[in-house]
Amino acid sequence: MNKINKVVVLTGFNEYGFYHYNPSSEIVSFFKGKEINGFRIETLDLPVSLRAVKILENVLDRTRPPIVISTGLSPRARKIIVELIASNIVHYPDYPDEDRYNPSLEYISTEKTLMAIPSTLPLNRIKEKCIDRKQLPITFGVSIGTYLCGATAFTVHRYAQITKSIGGFIHIPPSTDFAMRHRLPLTNSLPLSLMIETLECILRVSIDSVRSRY
Repeated sequence: MNKINKVVVLTGFNEYGFYHYNPSSEIVSFFKGKEINGFRIETLDLPVSLRAVKILENVLDRTRPPIVISTGLSPRARKIIVELIASNIVHYPDYPDEDRYNPSLEYISTEKTLMAIPSTLPLNRIKEKCIDRKQLPITFGVSIGTYLCGATAFTVHRYAQITKSIGGFIHIPPSTDFAMRHRLPLTNSLPLSLMIETLECILRVSIDSVRSRY
């Protein structure tokens, strides 16, 4: 029996543009250096740039985690969204990233073809333990888009597919503080503490799923 690699890679994005900070990075930072059921959480802040793909790939090659979860801000979300699929396309010609780069219909991987890869997060267990049992604000989505969240999600999903590990992308809504600072509707926000609790539930379910394999 192979020895389990007890590492979880958890990522968020840095601040960008007129946003003072990024709630995804703030939530992820809460888990820095923590352990959950014997698994060490390794956190990573990604730039709002296509460079994020290569940075993430390098970290995954180095750590070879059995679980990787990336997060990103969705200003219009009202719940935490577990994204189900991600495609091999990056396309944001009208909204350049922090490097002033704005790709148009570019492929992320070396396979120059349009394809979609599903999340390997334990979706049914997340529904059972985090939604049904704990009533946490989680939903599932398929509209991840073609900006950097989509590119990161594809990188995570592809790694998980190749290595037969658990991987997924989660969109988070604005935190209440973030919404107030940027004059966004408070109905499109959640308290930071509730989002941390929700992400921890997803992490625990994912860790339990890995442990059950050994």
